[in-house]
Amino acid sequence: MTKKRNVPELDRLVAGLAALAQAGHVAPCVGRPEWTSDASDDRAAAAEGCGWCPMGGPCLAAGAASRSVWGVWGGCDLSDPATRRAVQEAEL
Repeated sequence: MTKKRNVPELDRLVAGLAALAQAGHVAPCVGRPEWTSDASDDRAAAAEGCGWCPMGGPCLAAGAASRSVWGVWGGCDLSDPATRRAVQEAEL
């Protein structure tokens, strides 16, 4: 059995998205498949869609902290190894 890792950044992201929804706003990624699409063009369009989202910073921090290897997090496509490496090396 694998031990579940506690990732506080994911908890903060979930709480922030819930607060955003309670305020009547929806993050651009909610319910949209482009953020995790197999097609890099879809993910590139998704990354641009993150521009206005107030959860961009917490989202990118969550993607980096959870060591995600797929999808767009905070406007960065972590499916791309070079981008993922740069994000993980940056201090968020």
